Amino acid sequence: MSFVFDQIDATERERAEKLQTLQKIRAWRQSKDTPREELQETVAAPNPEFDATERERAEKLKPQKICFAIKNPRESCKKQKKVELVHPWPEWIELMERLVQQNFFYPSRKVADNMVESTGLDVSGVGNESDGDGVGIDFNNFRAVQTACINFGKDRFDIFSFFHIELDLVDLESGEFSCSKDIQILVGYGCPNVNKKVVFSSKLLRKHVHLDEGDVCSNCRLRSSCESGYLLTNKEDEARTIDLMRVLLAYGFDSINGSVANTFLLKQKLVRTVVRKLLHEVAKLSADTNRPKSPPSSD
Repeated sequence: MSFVFDQIDATERERAEKLQTLQKIRAWRQSKDTPREELQETVAAPNPEFDATERERAEKLKPQKICFAIKNPRESCKKQKKVELVHPWPEWIELMERLVQQNFFYPSRKVADNMVESTGLDVSGVGNESDGDGVGIDFNNFRAVQTACINFGKDRFDIFSFFHIELDLVDLESGEFSCSKDIQILVGYGCPNVNKKVVFSSKLLRKHVHLDEGDVCSNCRLRSSCESGYLLTNKEDEARTIDLMRVLLAYGFDSINGSVANTFLLKQKLVRTVVRKLLHEVAKLSADTNRPKSPPSSD
């Protein structure tokens, strides 16, 4: 019997030793894991600058609700009103702001303002308080925005030529894409939709930057539904500001009414980048109201 008890005691001592050893191992592991967890927390700690950049990128993808003040020379600063516009691209909002400021949503007012300016009269403080304030404009109404863009394209026919020349000069110094390259990307993958005027303007832009119409049409996703596919424009027809505005309008209004039927184009990051760049450049050039209002000389 004593032998049996001795075996039991030995087994108990062995278990106790193993338990003690196990506890030591656990304690050692915990001491090693603590700094590792702290390191992981440090690595995982948010970087304010990084988060800010990511938030900024995310916000650009979401519809932005922007309030902008319309500067009307006929009104004092206190009377200036704010207009709300929701769009995922701030460049589109910038362009709409310019169109409102320069009365392109009100063609009759634009003509009247031009006539008054030509006389050299000072009309500060004269006129309806709502002139040019943008209040009442439905920026989700395609017809209203289209009319403003077309009015702008007709009135600022000079922008396309200056736009082309100036950006080419700037880009030669900076090494970035030239304006011709931007327009090639804009219309080189096909037309955004099969609207006859949009297709015609796209063809003129392609001719302007020396793109082969047959090559573009053969690769366009809308070729089976386009009545003007592979057709060339007349030799005397040239691209103008209004043609650029028609194409940019199709892209800019897509988030509102899905005006881009060629969804393949929307998946091209380069195309989206160029559209936003051109919107910004057009808005920037339109801010200079002192540009010549006569067609450039053919000499």
